[in-house]
Amino acid sequence: MNSSDPITREALRYFQGSEGCELLVQAAATDQNPLRIQEQLRRSFPAEMCRAGLALVELRQRAGKKFMRAEEMFFDREGLEMATREEVAHYRAWRLRDCEKIMDLCCGIGGDLLALGQHAEVLAVDADRRRLAMAQHNSQVYELQQVRFIAAEAQSLRMNVDAVFVDPARRSGQRKRRGEGYSPPLSWVADLRTKVSRLAVKVGPAIPEEDLPPDCEVEFVSSGASVARERSILANWPQQAAARRSYPNATPSKPPPDPTLWWHRPGPISSIPTPPWCVRIYSTN
Repeated sequence: MNSSDPITREALRYFQGSEGCELLVQAAATDQNPLRIQEQLRRSFPAEMCRAGLALVELRQRAGKKFMRAEEMFFDREGLEMATREEVAHYRAWRLRDCEKIMDLCCGIGGDLLALGQHAEVLAVDADRRRLAMAQHNSQVYELQQVRFIAAEAQSLRMNVDAVFVDPARRSGQRKRRGEGYSPPLSWVADLRTKVSRLAVKVGPAIPEEDLPPDCEVEFVSSGASVARERSILANWPQQAAARRSYPNATPSKPPPDPTLWWHRPGPISSIPTPPWCVRIYSTN
């Protein structure tokens, strides 16, 4: 956690109470200068909570582009930036639709969890207890019933599940492009193929091709006019058919049943087309 980040675990607990909820309501109800708003709020609420509340309200406004229920969710700045967009998470959950029990390693604020937990039992794991508290709150916002939260390092757990989804941390002071700079490193994640029947890994879109493990399926996902692009590695998966389909009416709450799929050899990310839903898939064989 950044030492200057006002959204602490104490602040999260405060915002779950009636007084904290009222602070957030008042902070969101005005478009005045932030310093003036903070001055007004301090007349009724603790100063440190006012600062945290204004930061959270700003993040909720930004998060509206990613999440349908952003105005009720908890975030920190980096957690929101790294979180999977809701429609992309729905697609990834669709790929895991046959799995009854899924482990979400490095779950962060719960971007993927919110979709995975709609059809499966999920073990949500993160070593950052503050982010885990955010994910737990966000799962309640989305009314998930089958989620268990575990504060632990990913490498310390047994994988007694049908599938594992991993979103390794790719920032520690600065963004990490190479797989071995991830936490946990991509080599450790790739070894999970021998321990679970299905494995999906979210990686940075700019990761070098030589860092990708062999015998895997790789996806680039583009989402809508926002041109959100994500890259995933999928292992122990039956390869997809080479059919291409489009779903121009897809929305975050109604994702396509079988999003656009087509084979494509590796190439620059700038070459990825961007209709409302498209997925580019290739093999690392």
